[in-house]
Formats: sequence, C-alpha cells, structure tokens
Amino acid sequence: MLDELRPFEERDRQLESAARTIVTLCKQDKFGKGWRPKGVDEVAILLESLGYSQEVVQELWYDDLFAMASDVAELLERFISNEKVGRPPSVAWFVQAFKDYATGSLYSGPWLAAVIGLFVFGAAFWSSTGNSLALSTTASLGIFSSLVVSGFFSQAVARKLIFYYLQDNFPMIEWIMRRFMLRAVLALIVASAGLLVVLWGLHYDRMESVLGASFMLAAGLFQLSLGPLYTTRRFGWLVGVGAGTALATAAVYHIGFHGKVLEPFEPLAVAATVAVVGMAVMLFTSRWMHAEAQRTTSSGQLYPPSWWAITRSVRPYAIFGALYFAAIVVDHIGAGIVYGHGRYVYNPDYELGADLGLLAMVPLTGLINVILERLPPLLLEASTRYRIGAEATFNMQITRYFVTSLAAFAGMGVLSYFVLLPIGLHLIEHTAAAAGVDAHQARVVLYVAAPAYVLLMIALFSAQVLFFLSRPLAPLFGIVLAVCIVGGVSFAAVQGHASSIVPVYGLLAGMFAFCVTAVSGAYGAISRFAYSYYAAY
Repeated sequence: MLDELRPFEERDRQLESAARTIVTLCKQDKFGKGWRPKGVDEVAILLESLGYSQEVVQELWYDDLFAMASDVAELLERFISNEKVGRPPSVAWFVQAFKDYATGSLYSGPWLAAVIGLFVFGAAFWSSTGNSLALSTTASLGIFSSLVVSGFFSQAVARKLIFYYLQDNFPMIEWIMRRFMLRAVLALIVASAGLLVVLWGLHYDRMESVLGASFMLAAGLFQLSLGPLYTTRRFGWLVGVGAGTALATAAVYHIGFHGKVLEPFEPLAVAATVAVVGMAVMLFTSRWMHAEAQRTTSSGQLYPPSWWAITRSVRPYAIFGALYFAAIVVDHIGAGIVYGHGRYVYNPDYELGADLGLLAMVPLTGLINVILERLPPLLLEASTRYRIGAEATFNMQITRYFVTSLAAFAGMGVLSYFVLLPIGLHLIEHTAAAAGVDAHQARVVLYVAAPAYVLLMIALFSAQVLFFLSRPLAPLFGIVLAVCIVGGVSFAAVQGHASSIVPVYGLLAGMFAFCVTAVSGAYGAISRFAYSYYAAY
C-alpha cells in the first residue's frame, strides 16, 4: 500500500519544491515588493525555465505542463499569501517627489546646461554689458553649431551608457564611452574647422571667425564632458563641475582682464578655459571608469558586441538629439539673416525675447523624472493585481496615468509661462534702454516663444515615454517635421523681406506639430501598453 502512494508523495514534493523555488525568485525582485505570476501561463513559463520539460511532467503523472502549472499556481497563492514580503520604509510622497524632481533636473544636466548656455551666450544682455555686435554674432553661431553636433553624440552615448549602467557593467561602459568620445571630439574639431572656413567664405572678419570656431569647440567639449556624468548619476560631480567652471571663467574675467572685455583676447581666454575644463572632466571620468572597470572585472576578458550593431541601434536617438537643438536654433538664425538683410547678424530684439522664453523650459526638466520614476513601481503594483485575462484593465490604468501626467505637465508649463512672463517683461524693459533694443519686438517674441518652448517640453516628455518603450520613430518624425516648419517659415521670411521677428511664429507652429506628433505616438503606445512593453523588453 505504501509503495503505491510513493509516486503521489513524490509528485507533492516536486510541486512544493517548484512552488517554493518560484517564491524565492519572486522575493529576489529588485523592487522589493514581491512579484507574483499573473496566471497559469506565467507559472508554466517559469516551470519551463526551471527545467520542467514535457518528459519530467509526464513522470509526475501530468498530461502537459499547463496541468502541472495549475496545481503549482494553487500552492503559490498559499505560499505568497502566507509569507509577508518586507517593504522598505516609505517616505512622504512630497519628499520623494522633491527628490525625484531635483534628480531629474540634474539628470537633464547637459540638456539644461545647453539651454542655459544658449540663454547666456545668446542673449542681448551681452550687448548691454559692452560687448560688440560682431562678437555676439560669431559667438552665437559657434554656440548654435556646438549644440547640434554635441547633441548628436550626447544622446547616442547616453542611450547605451544608461543601458549598461543599470547592469553595473563598467567594463562595457568604459569600452563604449572611450570610442564614442573619441569620435565625438574628432567630429567636433572637424566641424569647428568647417565653421571657420564657412565664416571666412562668408567674408566675416578673420579674428571674429576664429572666435566663433573657438566658442563652438569649447562649448561642445564642455557639453560632451557632462554626458557620462549624468548617465552614471554623478550628480554631485555635475554640481562641482558647474561651480568650478563658473569660478574659473570669473577668475579669467576679473583677475586676468580686470573686469574688462578686451576683444579678442578675453573671449578667447574664456573659451580656452571652458575647453580645458571640458577636457579635464573627460580625462578624469575616463580614469574613474577605468578603475571601476578593473574593480568589477573578474576574468579580465571583455567580449563586446559589434560596434556596427551598437551604432545602428542608437542612430535614431542620435539624429533626434541633433534635431532637437536644431529646432531651437533655426529660428534664431533665420531672424538674424532677416535682420542682416541676407547675412547673419546677431538680432538683439529677437534674441532678448527668445532667450528669455527659453527659461520656461527649465522648471519642466525635473518633472519628467518625477513621472518616469513613478512608472516602474506602478507597473509592479499592477502586475500583482491583474492576471493575464485583465489586459484591457491593465492598459486602461497605465493610460489613465499617462493622461494624468500629461495634464500635470501641461499645467506646470502654463504655470511656468505665467511666472516667467512678468519677470521677462521687467528684464526686457531694463535691458532695452541700455542696449538700444526695440522693447516692443522683444515683448512680442517673448509672448510667442515661451509657449512654443512649453510645447517643446511636452513633446519631449512624450518622446521620453516612447524612448522608454524603445519606439523612437514617432518623436524622430515629429522633430523632423518641426525643423522643416521652423526652417520653412524662416526661409520665407528671408525671401519675403518680412519683419525680423516672423521666424518666432514658425517656431510656435513647428513646436505645435512636434507636440501633436509625439503625444499621439505616446498615447497610441500607452493605450496598448501590455504589448508595447512586451515588445520593448
């Protein structure tokens, strides 16, 4: 009699062993909240991954794997419900939100630094402090060009570095960073030389052309140096680099030149200082990554994937990064060409309003991180609540979160606009008198540019959601459309000898088109989130 019962006892032991193994896997979840299979199908998948083949299942007197999975699923409900999974102590939601907001602002460091740099190096405040129009012209061209080139490489390297950083794979981080950075620096040098030749060909003064190329090289090196820091979340280092750069350039200006702008020597010295800081940060980061790679490498062997495969996978993101900044600067160039009657000249009326409008983007950068940081815990919570048959309900919950986040983001953008407006108008009135700027035109540009940049940030938020799902084509199409619209309106303004502030209306139309395209693409992916998430990962 006992011999006849032994097969059933063995089956019970196997079922309990399989169930406890799955529970152990659940407790190892990185979110620390305990994950459970959503149904018999997922239990079957886990059993198959644990080695329960069809032959093993039949030895346990089951017709197929799903029959065994059904019994294991019943045990799982008992084991998981009886075992309490410890959760880390929570903090107040507003404290966590503030931390995520601050982290997001720093995480967007290079993009934020580029925006603020465009404001500082492109604003008409330069003219009001005694800088010549010629210096502002060539410096702006250099900054515009550096943003596009560095944006191409920064977005590409960030995509891969984040991927390997989340795996704590520093050997691959070092391998990728060195190759990307070498190519980025070489491309920046070639592009700076190309800008110099173009400026000479357009009959700009030779020394002013050198200044423009110098600013392009310096700003590009600095922008590139920040990329690896924010992808590896060295936020304290980012703050230190920013503070150190500010102190170094202030020392050059106040100590080296006694607070006077002696062209071309003082601008060249400032550009050289920024370039040296950028190269020093790159060198330090490279050495730090090498030390981390040596510490985490056990075998000393590294088998990286094909370089062609890596570059092909990041190509859409790199193009998006370049076009993102192109969309911001095309209208500036168009306004300058109209102002200079066919030749780009720094347009102080347009720059003052547009560059103040850029600041509307700054408060929104951290909000993207607040929303995206909430997404993984939300997915984990939903995965424990819904089973496989509840896909529609699961999709509806994620869609509701996206729509709510989009509304919050839009509300924050409106608030940012109305907070910036009185400050910007006051600065325009204060600066216009000293710089000889047409205050009326600057105000019109501010009124139109600020909401355009808010639309740009809403589009960027939607693009980040699509990047999270590895779907870059909709944002890429949207930013191409935006650049075409902004460039087309600017070209029409130049050909039609229109007012020099007309390109700002192209900026608004282009950002609206980008926003509609990106939001539509994100909503389409989110509304089918179960499939989109599965296809992405």
